[in-house]
Amino acid sequence: MLPEVGKTYLMRHSRKGNAKVKILSICDEKVWVDVEIISGTLRGIGAGSVRQAGDAVRARLQLCQFVEHDGVA
Repeated sequence: MLPEVGKTYLMRHSRKGNAKVKILSICDEKVWVDVEIISGTLRGIGAGSVRQAGDAVRARLQLCQFVEHDGVA
């Protein structure tokens, strides 16, 4: 499933972890997705690198699973 820009999803990334995110953009080639973390944390590159709420992250779509979030906490 390809996520829609502007919607909120629960994202599971095989390397970065899990977080509730808002989709900011998807590249034309459907390879990369830019998201803003709404809640939760994702691992970044390097030891101790953690991204949290408010941070923007780029991820490879192939490594992500998205479940549409209905807005309930």
